[in-house]
Amino acid sequence: MLYSTKRLRIEKETMNSSVNKEKRKTFVAELNKHIKKGNVVVFQDETNFNLYLSRNEGWSRIGERAVVQLPLSKGSNLHVQGGVSSGSGLVLLQTHEGSVKKQENARFMADLFVAALRSEEYEELQPAKVVIVTDNAPSHSEVETLAREYLAADGIVNLNKFVVLRLGPYSPMLNPIEGCWNSLKAKMRRFMAEKKQEFLVRGEYATFTEHRMQLMKAAVEFGKKVITARLV
Repeated sequence: MLYSTKRLRIEKETMNSSVNKEKRKTFVAELNKHIKKGNVVVFQDETNFNLYLSRNEGWSRIGERAVVQLPLSKGSNLHVQGGVSSGSGLVLLQTHEGSVKKQENARFMADLFVAALRSEEYEELQPAKVVIVTDNAPSHSEVETLAREYLAADGIVNLNKFVVLRLGPYSPMLNPIEGCWNSLKAKMRRFMAEKKQEFLVRGEYATFTEHRMQLMKAAVEFGKKVITARLV
């Protein structure tokens, strides 16, 4: 038997415990119930991009190190929130500068519900409910409550159609938006490669950071077209 060195994949001890496997099984059963009822299922998640993203590899002369200089701090982040469904592809995508608090998460969940209600997919399946699949972070129970408050304040009357379904623990493989993020990032890398000179200048902006932030937002807009129903 032959062995080779590979990059280690870190898995927590409890990741595949019998309890967590049972929770995943329960999630899948609930998801299938909603699909059979004709409900619109929207998978929600978030990702972020640092303004000073750097490559892990680079060219250098033999015997010399490949070095890239970065600021002392990691810089600002561009946070991206998205929701996808098998009928619509990308339902909603929003960007947010810096960290995202529960208020922003709740606002996005409320906006995502409204966007799904207005989609062609929902019109075809009426009177279906909208099921938003999100991760099982404890804080998301507060987010759901706050989202309902926002929807009520906005005058949305069909709150009975708003359902939140939480993934089981350690279940990114059950959320198809993870693959959508990979496709988005690949498209963004292409955009940034074409605009690499612009990332090095301040342009008409007051600071380099502001210019980079706008370029990153443009990269997201450029890349989001790749998120289609085929990926969900």
